[in-house]
Amino acid sequence: MRALLAIVMTAVAFGGCAPPTEKAAPSATVDELMDADRAFARDAAERGLDGWMSWFSDDAARFAPDDKIARGLEAIREQDAPIFADPAIRLVWEPTGGGVFDDGDHGFTVGRYDVVQSTEGSPPTTLSRGRYVSIWRRDASGGWKVILDTGSADPPEVGDGSE
Repeated sequence: MRALLAIVMTAVAFGGCAPPTEKAAPSATVDELMDADRAFARDAAERGLDGWMSWFSDDAARFAPDDKIARGLEAIREQDAPIFADPAIRLVWEPTGGGVFDDGDHGFTVGRYDVVQSTEGSPPTTLSRGRYVSIWRRDASGGWKVILDTGSADPPEVGDGSE
């Protein structure tokens, strides 16, 4: 999965690097794209799987932690339904950066995510955390849709040796 994430990050880094031409400045800003990512996170938190799915384009792809690739809304819904099946488990994330490609209609966000379990009477437990990359495309209405999403879990924390 780390190799896959490295490939995606390299493609994102070089995807907007074209020879200089006389183009108009992109109409979209990084802040606009990061706001879309934050709205995506809010919708997923408030509406679960339906909120999550509402941000994917019809032709989106999603890389799962087991290296499977889901293509299209039906496959993504089927692959990700278990993440949202248990109401005690939440996927939360926050973008930490992003960029808009020269065409102004494509961009990316990167950030951190946590999978958190809440049990009544106990503090929330983090089940998993890591980094993610989402690649976005502006739709016909001027909004943003995710066309590719992937994440990579952090390696397990190593004890301090006092055990």
